[in-house]
Amino acid sequence: MTELNEIVIDRKVPSVMRDGTTLYSDVYRPKAEGRYPVIVERVVYELDHRLEPYAEWYASRGYVFVGQNSRGTFWSEGEWVPFADDGWGERKDGYDTIEWAAAQPWSNGNVGTMDGSWSGHTQNLLAPTRPPHLKAMFERMAPARWDCNEGFDNVGLRVLILAQLLIQAQHPSASPEQRSHIEELESLISNPVEVMSDLPSKNLPFTDDHHPGVAKGFNKSLGGPLNSHIDATLKVSEIDVPIFHLGGWFDVFLPHTLDMFTGMSERGHSEQTRQSQRLLIGPWVHGPMEPDASLQGDLEFGPDAVLGINEFRKRWFDHYLNGEQNGADELPRVQLFVMGPNHWRDFDTWPPPGMKDTRLFLGEESLSFDAPNEESSSTSYDYDPSDPVLYYVVGRPGFDGLGPIDMTPGEDRMNVFTSEPLKKPITVIGSMSLKLYASSSAKDTDWFVTLTDVYPDGSSIRIRDGELRARHRDGLDREVFMEPAQSYLFDIDLSATALEFAADHRVRIAITSSQFPPRERNMNTGGVNNEETSGIVAHNTILHERDHPSDIVLPVMEQ
Repeated sequence: MTELNEIVIDRKVPSVMRDGTTLYSDVYRPKAEGRYPVIVERVVYELDHRLEPYAEWYASRGYVFVGQNSRGTFWSEGEWVPFADDGWGERKDGYDTIEWAAAQPWSNGNVGTMDGSWSGHTQNLLAPTRPPHLKAMFERMAPARWDCNEGFDNVGLRVLILAQLLIQAQHPSASPEQRSHIEELESLISNPVEVMSDLPSKNLPFTDDHHPGVAKGFNKSLGGPLNSHIDATLKVSEIDVPIFHLGGWFDVFLPHTLDMFTGMSERGHSEQTRQSQRLLIGPWVHGPMEPDASLQGDLEFGPDAVLGINEFRKRWFDHYLNGEQNGADELPRVQLFVMGPNHWRDFDTWPPPGMKDTRLFLGEESLSFDAPNEESSSTSYDYDPSDPVLYYVVGRPGFDGLGPIDMTPGEDRMNVFTSEPLKKPITVIGSMSLKLYASSSAKDTDWFVTLTDVYPDGSSIRIRDGELRARHRDGLDREVFMEPAQSYLFDIDLSATALEFAADHRVRIAITSSQFPPRERNMNTGGVNNEETSGIVAHNTILHERDHPSDIVLPVMEQ
């Protein structure tokens, strides 16, 4: 049994950045005098709540845990401009914090970083700056860039921003001015649909008027598809540190996790770094402790889905920060949880070998392994931005609504294409896409696709989503508008999965042109969408005929 250390917690510990701005941290450390390895997490969240699941745990096992609030949040000084000062810009708060931590009297000079979501992104921005004392990273469900919506405004972020500002206004660190806005913020948050429905969609209610740095940071990302100033995928060749990349099959940032792992494995700064990357993906939604939960959405994935994340991370840090020869550097390069049989499989690469691209072709409300023979066949519908499809059809809160939930309550407003019951299981492992032939009466519109696994009882369990704005069909760095009624091929990325579709189950895709409120509504005008205050109805047509064979491409494991 591990002998636990008594710990002390030092609150509001200052560290001075290179421009003289002071950031504050809570430091959890063993009570006994000595020099210990250090784990750092940098977030905009309230520290007590954020650190509760793990900071004391690591401190009691011989680590110093530093939880720091980013510039301009809570006690930390300066202006909060999301992610602007965390990476390789003029101010390098991440770099300065690592080197500060390494120089403290309780530090042995070996510093690692951890956790995900916001602090996953601050890690990815820190990594290319290569502070000398940074020895290892453990990234959980980490954004690599902030165009996580691939050219779409995420109007749901409006409410998340307001919630974060409310927490700060209620905190002891809040200024009198911040406290004076509590009632207004509470009122806005109590009417989330109204806030998210406000046009133009680039508006950030309250934030625009009272927090220009926050508005600037988000609109720089949300107002357009590119944000190279905070895109770590462009900097992988400058990263020289072992990173454990942990993702979830239902995590919104799964594409980023895969991009960072493959980028680092192929183009990391050194051969040693390229070989030290590890990838693990489980059946989880987004969240700090989801890897310790077997129940995700509507599905129970069994005991093998429970990772024991604190102990799992500790093994990584024990090796790279403490020098223990515990085999962490010999873990399989890629570990994937295969849903259905609910077991783990090890691979040497991503994507894994031995998969055959298998096409299922769209037909009249159908999916088939046979290509269409019809000379003319299509499905048409109208998309009215004033009456969008509501994506959270079952009212699930937070990230649970992005998990493996039954989508049938909302499929009556979608165009649904379903296969016959499978005669034998098929195992899909890897990246998926939809090759969609379609036309529209509008210059621009959106395509949203949901892949589901249809059980014999009729439940339609969400696997992954894909999305594409028509104007960006040739890339996020360009806009090419449609000619009315002309057909085009749209290649829609559905990210990835590892799933066995069981015998007697059916494969289904549902297609629509809105996914509100997670994504802004396309106004269909061809204008600057997030500046539009009204829209037009688009008459959209999906083609599934001999010369325009729309199909979904699945990487199926060869038997």
